[in-house]
Amino acid sequence: MVLLAAGKSVQGSAASAWQLADALCPDPPGKKISTENAWGAHLAAQLLVESADLDEVQKWHVSKRDRIRDWQLRLMAGAQLPAKERVLAGNNLARLEDPRFDPRYWHLPKGRTLAFVEVPEGAFWMGSDKALDKDAYDDELPRHEVHLPRFYVGRWPVTVAQYRVFIDQSGYRDGVAGALAGLANHPVAWVRFRDALAYCRWLGERLAGIATGRVAKSRGPGQGFWSGLADGTLGVGLPSEAEWEKAARGQQGHRYPWGDETDTEKANYDMHIGGTSSVGCFPGGASPCGCEEMAGNVLEWTRSLWADYPYPESPEARAEREDLSSSEGRVLRGGAFGGNPRLARCAYRNDAGPGGRCGNLGFRVVVSPFFSER
Repeated sequence: MVLLAAGKSVQGSAASAWQLADALCPDPPGKKISTENAWGAHLAAQLLVESADLDEVQKWHVSKRDRIRDWQLRLMAGAQLPAKERVLAGNNLARLEDPRFDPRYWHLPKGRTLAFVEVPEGAFWMGSDKALDKDAYDDELPRHEVHLPRFYVGRWPVTVAQYRVFIDQSGYRDGVAGALAGLANHPVAWVRFRDALAYCRWLGERLAGIATGRVAKSRGPGQGFWSGLADGTLGVGLPSEAEWEKAARGQQGHRYPWGDETDTEKANYDMHIGGTSSVGCFPGGASPCGCEEMAGNVLEWTRSLWADYPYPESPEARAEREDLSSSEGRVLRGGAFGGNPRLARCAYRNDAGPGGRCGNLGFRVVVSPFFSER
C-alpha cells in the first residue's frame, strides 16, 4: 500500500520519487538498525527502481542513491527481513549498481583474493550413509574418506555480469543464448559444460597475468593463492565433485552447508523464491569455509565424469575421472531454486551430458592444483 500511494504521489515526477525515497531512508545504516528503518530503506529502493531514472542519475541524487544502495547490502546480509524480501533487496541492488564487484577485475568480487576462499588440505567424509541420512540416494553410497590438497573456490557462482565481460572481451559466441538475460548479480544460467570451461580458461589467463604483481603486494592471507597462480602450481577451472562437496560441507559432514536441518531462510530452494536470486541473499547458509549458494539457486557443473563411488584415490585414477576431453556425462551439484530439500543436500548428485543447457544450470570456479602447469 505504501508503494502504491507513493507511486501515485510521484507519478510523472522523478524528482518527487527521489524526495520521497530520501524521506523514507534519510540516514546511512548504522551499527544497529531497527525494523522500521530497515523497511523504510527497503521501500525507498523499490520506489527508485519503479519510479526514478536510474540510468542517468543526476549528480545531486548520487548521494541518495548510494545511501539507499548501501542499505540494500545490509538488508541482504541481515535478519531484519525474510528471505523473499532479501531477494527483492538483491534485485533492487542490481539496478542501483551493486558495489560488491570490481569492474577493473572482470566484475569479480572485491577483496584480497577476489572472493576465492581457501579450503585447507586434508580429508573429509564424502557421500552418505543411510543410517545417518534417511534421504540419501544409492548413488551417494558408500560414505568414504577422501583426501584433497589445498584449493580455492569462488564464494559465489559466476554471475551474469562476470559472464558478460567474458563474452564481450573474448568474442566467444557459442554460449550466449539465454545466459545474459538475468540481472547482473544473479548466477549465470543456460551455460553448457564447454561454455563453463571456456570461461574458466579465459579467466585463468587473466588471473595469471596479474598474479605476479599481486604477489609483490600480498602479505598474509591470500599470499598462497596469488603465488600459486604466479608460479603455475595452481590453475583455474571447474571443481571436481570432491572439491565441490568438501567446500560445501567441510570436515563436519553436515547434510546442508549450514547444518543438518532444512531451512528456506538459508537457501533458495523448494520454489519459495520461484527463480534465481542475487548472490549473497542467504549468508546464513554459508558453508564452513565461507562459500555461499551451495544449496539451491542454480545447479553447478563439476569437471567430474559420472561414475560410482568411492571416489578414486590415486592421481592417475582421478585424472581419468576428471578427463576434460571426454564427451561423457558430468556430475552436477547443488540442487537449484526448484529443487526439494532432498536435492539441496551437500551429498546430492545429478548428471548431464556436456551439451546440457537449462535455466537452473550454472557453475562456480575453482583455483586448484589440478589445473597447474606442471
